[in-house]
Amino acid sequence: MALVSICIPTVEGNIALLKETVNGFIQHTPREQYELVISCNEFRGYEIPVNWSLKEAKGDILLIANDDLCIAGEWLPPVLAALEDKKVGIVAHKLACLNGGKFAAFWFVAIPRKVLDEVGLLDENYNTFTSDQDYCHRVRKAGYEIRFIELPMVAHKGCQTTYKLEDGDDRKRYGRELFARKWGKTPEDITYD
Repeated sequence: MALVSICIPTVEGNIALLKETVNGFIQHTPREQYELVISCNEFRGYEIPVNWSLKEAKGDILLIANDDLCIAGEWLPPVLAALEDKKVGIVAHKLACLNGGKFAAFWFVAIPRKVLDEVGLLDENYNTFTSDQDYCHRVRKAGYEIRFIELPMVAHKGCQTTYKLEDGDDRKRYGRELFARKWGKTPEDITYD
């Protein structure tokens, strides 16, 4: 049986959201199949706390989950079923689809340990935005697919932390510029055969 590490980054002001998210996972995940790895920070970006969680995680499958989720049913069986296909490097919620399916927003994504070991952690040079698209691009370049699946039992409240950022637009712009410098194209211009 695969152990799933549920990695949740949060900030002090989101404790009520975190509690609801954690309670949802506890209620709807078989206890012997998961561990919770929660990283609380003063919002030094998204990548640092996520990477800390991924480094601490012991699971065969790493689920990156935001702290503003509503879990209302058994989410694990469809995720595990999608990961049976060894070509899949990321399983994401269908509603996390970005740029026509090229990328996934990292508010609910599962990554097999072997893919993380091969591709590495999130790039901490990004500052909250676009690191998810960068990671998806790296996963695809390593020969894996991104699989989007229906998960009606998982809802995302969306942007409960990032909307508080006074410099959010600057961080978004910086992320796009960094992606373009790193890969020679913007996320919208990337194509896959």
